[in-house]
Amino acid sequence: MIKRFQLVLVLIISTLALRAQLAELDVLQKSSSLQEGIYKAREAYNTGNYTAAEPLFYTELEKGNFTTSDFLRFANTLAANDKDALAREFFAEYAKASENPRATILGAQIANDLKNIRQSARFYTATTFANITHFNSKYYSSVNGKMMSFDKDCEGNLYHKKEVLKGLTNLEFGSVAFFNDGNSAIGSLIDSVTHKSGLYFFTQKKGVWTKPTKLLSDEKNNYAFPFMDEFNNALYFSSDKPEGQGGYDIYVANISGNKIQKPINLGPVINSAGNEINAILQDGWLFMSSNGHVSLGGYDLYKYQYHDDDQATLINCVDFNSKKNDFSIFLDEIQTLVNRIDNDGGSLVTFQEAKASFTHEGTIVDKSGKPIKNAYIIFNNSLLKGKGDYVVTDLTGNYNYKTSEAHSLLIGTVFADGYQSKSFNVSTEKTSIILDDIEPIEITKEVIRIVYVPTYRGYATDSILGDSVAPLKLITDQVGASTSSFKQPTSMDGYYIILGSAYNYSKAYEFWNEWLAVFEHAEILTYEDDLYRIGVFAGSTEDQATRNFNIAKGKKKDIWILRQAN
Repeated sequence: MIKRFQLVLVLIISTLALRAQLAELDVLQKSSSLQEGIYKAREAYNTGNYTAAEPLFYTELEKGNFTTSDFLRFANTLAANDKDALAREFFAEYAKASENPRATILGAQIANDLKNIRQSARFYTATTFANITHFNSKYYSSVNGKMMSFDKDCEGNLYHKKEVLKGLTNLEFGSVAFFNDGNSAIGSLIDSVTHKSGLYFFTQKKGVWTKPTKLLSDEKNNYAFPFMDEFNNALYFSSDKPEGQGGYDIYVANISGNKIQKPINLGPVINSAGNEINAILQDGWLFMSSNGHVSLGGYDLYKYQYHDDDQATLINCVDFNSKKNDFSIFLDEIQTLVNRIDNDGGSLVTFQEAKASFTHEGTIVDKSGKPIKNAYIIFNNSLLKGKGDYVVTDLTGNYNYKTSEAHSLLIGTVFADGYQSKSFNVSTEKTSIILDDIEPIEITKEVIRIVYVPTYRGYATDSILGDSVAPLKLITDQVGASTSSFKQPTSMDGYYIILGSAYNYSKAYEFWNEWLAVFEHAEILTYEDDLYRIGVFAGSTEDQATRNFNIAKGKKKDIWILRQAN
């Protein structure tokens, strides 16, 4: 049964709370008892335990133990934990610290997607699986170290579980890539004694599979997540070899039977200090999953393409990603599927393009007729609950929305910063929506002054420290505030405790008003790119700031210090 709308098919892997982990990632872990400080935070991040990683990163942030990549790890952790405004702030700090234009591009690409991730209905089964691969309408996954094959029905349920490559090895399976009309395979096998993963070649003769032959395996490195490009006789895989960028990097090597040439690292555009896994080729792009690039949370799916003159493109596949760990992507005959795993279990997510029956067009303007760019129009089915699809207006305030649903059932709602939201009935005619300004918030007394504090670079090590500062406009409402234990210095320099952030003033005002009773001299600090920080002055010296920070931690845990320029 082919449905015209996007199906999400979730397969719960167990009733136990699991870390978002695959067998081939498990081999990267070291003994938790040996990990301390920033290394413990990184391990929690790499194992997908974002709840544990967040407070660990906060602690190391305040100790000044962050490297450039830790800003990114922290940002991805915050995004996975639904702290979007703060996540975007640290994405920006990572881009500055790394001076990486690709990070800026990726950050801009997903900035508006953190709060607009697609939601769909779910169908549940009791199938257990881990890292799924696909070949000739069959699905393969390791279950308790054994490789299983599955069929999939029209509703997305996996059934006919059957063990394959049975009795050929005492090692445990991670994942497998079949090719040569299903007569050959390359599998990652894990030694439970050495905790190392290696790549092995399988073949069958006259319908009988022979024992595997070693391709890549040693005592120091891991080799995992194989994918075979038959057209070019090329094997793609991931390895944590020390000459890589860090963690698992993606490599490619020419292969003929069980003979393999020297692997080549695909380089720093696609590879990162994190893990890059599950490479697959499709339509001229190399798709893969990574936790080392700007993401919607945890592992995201990306597509990579190499051009001439050493130029390459890396794009976040935001349409297929979520705040969970999106580990792999592959195409069925009629669908795109994503393997998604988090602490609650695993899911096989199926995406299908909707067949549009009509196109709705419109324009969003203000009272004067001026077009409003970057306004969100969310379309809901009047018979269903929850948000549906959305579109965003262009520079001229125009939008168009293609749908397969009957227009009489659709209701559109417009949201734009600085304007009141407005709902309307969708029709086949072009629509012009006029938005009213938000009524200004009355503040009895407003004090505006310029305070010079550093752009947030003082926590990273090595080359990240900088002397440049950025002006922040300070907006303060002191009505009803009692004497605070945090004193303003005579100069305009100093340290601030940051309580939170928001990307429009009304949200910042709500946050400020919520915490004013606890932090009596909380202030709204405007920052670049329309970012508002809510902060409290912490002192003019490191000792004062640290003392006040420790006091403030008793009132709110997820806070950090904005330090003065070094």
